[in-house]
Amino acid sequence: MRGNALEPRTYQDHLAGACAAISCVGGFGSQEVQLRINGAANVAAIEAAAAAGVPRFVFVSANIPAVPGIELALGGYIRGKREAEAALSRCFPGAGVALRPGVVHGDRVVSASVTLPLGLVFGPLEFALRKLPTERLAALPLVGGAFVPPISAKELARLAVRAASDPSFPAGVLDPWQMQKML
Repeated sequence: MRGNALEPRTYQDHLAGACAAISCVGGFGSQEVQLRINGAANVAAIEAAAAAGVPRFVFVSANIPAVPGIELALGGYIRGKREAEAALSRCFPGAGVALRPGVVHGDRVVSASVTLPLGLVFGPLEFALRKLPTERLAALPLVGGAFVPPISAKELARLAVRAASDPSFPAGVLDPWQMQKML
């Protein structure tokens, strides 16, 4: 099925009777584009699901490392993700889950003939970081962002589906370390 997250009329019929909805809408571009994709599109999806009576909503947000100047490049991305989290809290109090992963890795299809196997780099890094006290290291100025554990797209998808389908899964915002404990 196809739909446009910014236009709920293109998918609202599919929300009727759903036990949960998951949004992993996100993207980059100009500040305006980032705000529209990460914010407005997700807010529209969250509000449409709430209006349709969907009982649970899972939103794939993002962990934003404390890197000086990150707002200059990713201000729209960051504001958009936080706007969507606010809408989730407002529309799904006690039943909304925001997952805040660090880097999400898997194969990235760039074109019909080019696929970047990001798991070759981030998979071993993910394994190595699980052996370190990354939560404390991530708080270090300037370099802390390098210690936020990455997660594979497959693990993130499994976690999102579990959050959507398991009523005992805790509602609220989960950081990368809380997410690791839930895997």
